Amino acid sequence: TKSFMSIRVYALWKAYGPAVFEENVDRLYSLAQRFNELLKAQPDFETAVERPEANILCYRLINADWSPEKTNEVNAAIRQRLVEEGNFFIVQTRLGDKLYLRSTVINPMTEESHLQDLLHEIRKLGSLIA
Repeated sequence: TKSFMSIRVYALWKAYGPAVFEENVDRLYSLAQRFNELLKAQPDFETAVERPEANILCYRLINADWSPEKTNEVNAAIRQRLVEEGNFFIVQTRLGDKLYLRSTVINPMTEESHLQDLLHEIRKLGSLIA
């Protein structure tokens, strides 16, 4: 039951102290900032904000030849394919009339290479879908 879920957190807290949680949060926040830097360096990606304040990033694949509607359609299809393939789990969100892919960097096992793989897969799917 849900009441027993806290036992795991309590056991980790007692075994390692609060520093293990602080280190994990700091590392994941830094990794999210690095992912944002990777996205900003790509001419074919657009981010929703200049610099995220947390570990949540909104971004999308863009192409100068695509209309705003097509950009939304391609990104929605990319997200659907990613979920179907099962290697990455991201969600989508709308900000105004733009559809963005949304990633939360939260898994303590996530490394920068995983995020680079995600960008590669998004590009690959975008070229297949468009």
